[in-house]
Amino acid sequence: MSEMINPYIAGAPVTEKTMFFGRQDVFDWAQRSLTGKFVDHILVIHGQRRVGKTSVLKQIPFHLPPTYIPVFFDLQGRTHTSIERFLWRLAKEITRTLRTAEDISLPEPDREDFSQDPELFQNQFLPQLSEAIGDRRLLLIFDEFDSLEEPTAGRCSPKT
Repeated sequence: MSEMINPYIAGAPVTEKTMFFGRQDVFDWAQRSLTGKFVDHILVIHGQRRVGKTSVLKQIPFHLPPTYIPVFFDLQGRTHTSIERFLWRLAKEITRTLRTAEDISLPEPDREDFSQDPELFQNQFLPQLSEAIGDRRLLLIFDEFDSLEEPTAGRCSPKT
């Protein structure tokens, strides 16, 4: 009797496409939901701990049309801060992803500018982003979204 080998890996999230198996139904659902008639959706992938949610999120870019620019952003440890710093970190990750994965350059977000102007993300960064990506769509992929439920999320000490 031959022994079946379990293709699933316990441990760090699987980021390599060739090392990931299964979950095609999840990718089909995400693609249908994002590319259908009503595309302004928030999609939530939920499940018990250690079942591969982060791995699925890391694999979604391999299953989308090239019109999407996926930006992975881990919320763990980033919710105990001011909204200005959170938006600066998000803008910084978007800028880094565009530069490294898409060869699209945006001005590097300045932390001090974000601290001084709470509306900088909306009034300056997003219009620059929209112009830079043209007809493509930015897909923000948030991991550890449940950390926003923590009672201290959004509160900060003077140093953060």
